[in-house]
Amino acid sequence: MLSRQAAGLSDFGYQDFEPVAQTVGFCVVASVKSDSPYKTLSDLLKAAKSKPDSIVFGANLGALNHMAGLTLQASSAGSQFRFVQIGGGAKNFAALKGGHTAVTTFGAPVYNKFRSGGVRGLAILANKRHAKLPNLPTAKEQGYDANFCIENFWFAPKGTPLQAINHFSNALERALETAAVKAWLEKKFSTPSFLKGQAFSSKLEAAYKQILPIAQRAKKK
Repeated sequence: MLSRQAAGLSDFGYQDFEPVAQTVGFCVVASVKSDSPYKTLSDLLKAAKSKPDSIVFGANLGALNHMAGLTLQASSAGSQFRFVQIGGGAKNFAALKGGHTAVTTFGAPVYNKFRSGGVRGLAILANKRHAKLPNLPTAKEQGYDANFCIENFWFAPKGTPLQAINHFSNALERALETAAVKAWLEKKFSTPSFLKGQAFSSKLEAAYKQILPIAQRAKKK
């Protein structure tokens, strides 16, 4: 919702709802085909700089995988991908496998699903390596300041009583402590990142400010 609002693709935004809580999140993985000539993130970005607009990047234009690609591109001055409309994870996997695209990004849960099917990760766009992907380096480890993680935000209709919002956010917080939810999160390669109240409201404002310049670039592609 934040990215579409920032890109001017919707006529509503997070300010039109009551913030409830942030619960979990995951980061994205820059991915290529297993037999890709790009063995490292540096190989990819140097090629995108030496031959701008020639490396086809599969994305859902205006959506999160597009924003993640723009973030990655911005980490290397002069690099430029050719972003093409493909869609979500499954469609990007097919395009990558078929050689129609050279690179894309997958959320860590989706990357884990596809990595045994002929996809190779070049970097996770996170502050640190994922515990279940210990051999996958971060972009920062490779010298590129590219971080793109996605959190799950919960909202209520505007005007919802504070008592109801607090009751629901407290229920979400308790749910994250249950064995069933912890097991589900581990399976989905996601991690708890709970926020509520003013801390969550501040996070929303910061997240929107972070995504705004990226979304503005996306509008021009």
